[in-house]
Amino acid sequence: MKSVTLLATVALASLSSAHAGPAMPKLMGGREFLQKIKGRNALPASIATPVHVEERTPGVGLRADNPNTCGPGVGSCVNACCSPEGYCGTTADYCAAPDCQFKYGPLCDTLQAPAGASTANIARPHIGAVPYGGAGIYDCQVAGDIAFTFDDGPYLYTNDLLDKLAAYGAKATFMITGNNLGKGAIDTTAKYVTIIKRMIAEGHQIASHTWGHQNLTSLDPTTFKNQMIFNEMAFRNILGYFPTYMRPPYSECNATCGDLMADLGYHVTYFDLDTAGYLNDATTLIQNSKNIWDAAIATANSATGNFLEIEHDIHYQTVYNLTDYILASMYSHGFKSVTVGDCLGDPSANWYRSGNASAPVPTPSQQVSDDGSCNAAITCLGSVYGNCCSINGYCGSTDAYCGTGCQPGSGSCSGSSSTTIYTSTTKTSTSAQPTSTQKVSADGSCSGSITCIGSSFGNCCSQHGYCGSTTNYCGIGCQSIAGTCSVSGASTAKSTTTSTTSTAVATSTLEVSIDGSCGGTTKETCQGSSYGSNKKQPLLNITTPKPLVIPQYLLFSLFTTATYLINTLPYTPPHIQTTQTSFSEQAPANMTTQTPDSQINHADAIEYWENIEASDDGMLGGFPYISRVDIQGSRNFLGKLGVKGGKVRRAVDCGAGIGRITKALLLSIATTVDIVEPVTKFSSALVDHPGVGQIYPVGLEAWTPDPETQYDLIWNQWCLGHLTDSQLVEYFQKCANMLSEEGWIIVKENMSTHDGGDMFDDVDSSVTRTDEKFRELFEKAGLKLFKTELAKGFPKGLYPVRLYALKPE
Repeated sequence: MKSVTLLATVALASLSSAHAGPAMPKLMGGREFLQKIKGRNALPASIATPVHVEERTPGVGLRADNPNTCGPGVGSCVNACCSPEGYCGTTADYCAAPDCQFKYGPLCDTLQAPAGASTANIARPHIGAVPYGGAGIYDCQVAGDIAFTFDDGPYLYTNDLLDKLAAYGAKATFMITGNNLGKGAIDTTAKYVTIIKRMIAEGHQIASHTWGHQNLTSLDPTTFKNQMIFNEMAFRNILGYFPTYMRPPYSECNATCGDLMADLGYHVTYFDLDTAGYLNDATTLIQNSKNIWDAAIATANSATGNFLEIEHDIHYQTVYNLTDYILASMYSHGFKSVTVGDCLGDPSANWYRSGNASAPVPTPSQQVSDDGSCNAAITCLGSVYGNCCSINGYCGSTDAYCGTGCQPGSGSCSGSSSTTIYTSTTKTSTSAQPTSTQKVSADGSCSGSITCIGSSFGNCCSQHGYCGSTTNYCGIGCQSIAGTCSVSGASTAKSTTTSTTSTAVATSTLEVSIDGSCGGTTKETCQGSSYGSNKKQPLLNITTPKPLVIPQYLLFSLFTTATYLINTLPYTPPHIQTTQTSFSEQAPANMTTQTPDSQINHADAIEYWENIEASDDGMLGGFPYISRVDIQGSRNFLGKLGVKGGKVRRAVDCGAGIGRITKALLLSIATTVDIVEPVTKFSSALVDHPGVGQIYPVGLEAWTPDPETQYDLIWNQWCLGHLTDSQLVEYFQKCANMLSEEGWIIVKENMSTHDGGDMFDDVDSSVTRTDEKFRELFEKAGLKLFKTELAKGFPKGLYPVRLYALKPE
């Protein structure tokens, strides 16, 4: 069935995040179940082959005799950029950040500073309760909030994304990169200036994602600081102020980075939900991201839960497919889309700083105005109303506020340095006709010479100069000179009503869609397709989240998901045994019921894994799809414990396999990582690997490291199922004895949900335990549980994955 295929697809995306070693996570009910799925070809071809993140690859190797080559060991360009492939040039192919080799090309985009004075000397007091720098922020604080965040823009699709958000009344946070992807600098490219001003005008939050999207942990101090300062200068040139929130590129910010961010006055913002849209930017793959979202929202309670979610507005499918899906689902589950600042309970006055170095800064006793008023105790500096405090005690940015009577003790008194505020004195009207000289808007903008009437965006022109059809556009500040200002009948070019007929025939010039996409550049029609005969229209005129009209494509997805869940109600495959028996299967009086862990046979487990290829393909059953959800979830968990890059001296990866966790996570936060792995053909892949220390070719039950060894981090992921209960208690006690005073024991394992009992898998001879069983074993071993949480982003219907942080009692 199609519904099974949809979730099976994302199931294997999660399987790919397995700790690449003997204890592969049994997210789908064990190895045997995975083999059966492969055998009946239940998975689409697009998942049967590796999926790679888009990257630039050199077409021709470096030529030592070519003076136009550059790079390590070759040399630098003169008045040019050094391309990723190692050639000198001056076009975007050579100069675009982040790939341009800026150490060997002085004209690389990431080195080009915006115009105007540097913001480096601006005072940066820490205002409010949200922490600055350090380990960073991973979670929202307000129940029912979902902080919808978008990285890497603005880009080609961002304006359309703003339209979608406006249709739902949704707010978001844009983590803006100043000059990446060859798009041009944000402060000198007119369309991006307009988009950023629109973001502010429509109530979204702007945050920094650095100037050129370089990995901050790899930069020298000067380049590091410039990545933040250059972006501040660009924001200053556009808005008059710059943000206090940021997200590090690649979500990489080690201890040194965190300290520098604190000095620069930034809140380091991560996330706790990632749908991996950037890995699924194709019509045949985006369902993977929808499934990750579905799994997260299905178990969330809007009365108590929240999410801080990451997406990227530089990807087509994220903007035009995934965003509508998430917004419709989000509101139907009782959540609302908000900014990061809102979800943290941080007043909007704390989100930005004045961009003028000479402007006075708030004293420690002053609060930034959050209602537009000002006095000796409340300053306008950094407020969204303007930096000047008028003679009458109100914040603003015009001469009326910054001129005669302006109070310098409560803000700036220079209009040129004031925060840019968007206001309109245009009176509203209920109707308007385009003048003979006006053109109909073709891009959603409007002015005295461009009207919204007759446009496809809506007939009303908002106070900020954008066409639409909701009260945001047709209400207060609506510009009657450039459109109508009546919500009723505001748009004659848009409609949310569609009709269906019992049959539909594709036109002769278009092919029938085979993947659900239609129109535009695809040259495909929905008529006659299995997805429905009508092209989905955007949801319009939604002024409140509910009631919500769910489009046909979403109803189809909900139907198929529901069908899948109905067909996957709690079920134990024949080879899986649990601690409980049903009422009709009582054991005879002379027969002892075996516990799952008593059936573990180490020799059987080793024999199984000895026959598996020592590669990601072998480890993951032929589907080497590496999931960032798993790695980032682990990184987030460690971050909440204060464990980040540069803070760990020695770690050990227990049940390491071929070392996926070591390479992708542990070596980024630890100087040395030891390996425990009983299958030597797996561990041999880590011999002589940089950062890898001692390799112990034994099982966890037989591991006896040097008694003098002390670990700062003992990592156990998808490997403890090969130990019996008693062996696991002894193993935990052994870990406690090897743990440094500030160290952590981390356990990341699947949870059995079968009637509360543990489950035995006779294919690889392992046990999947319940949360209750783990807590019982922790207590027996003398370990104290400091933090635990369910991993987010894994599909519903599969085993839950839980993380535990432990120390000795």
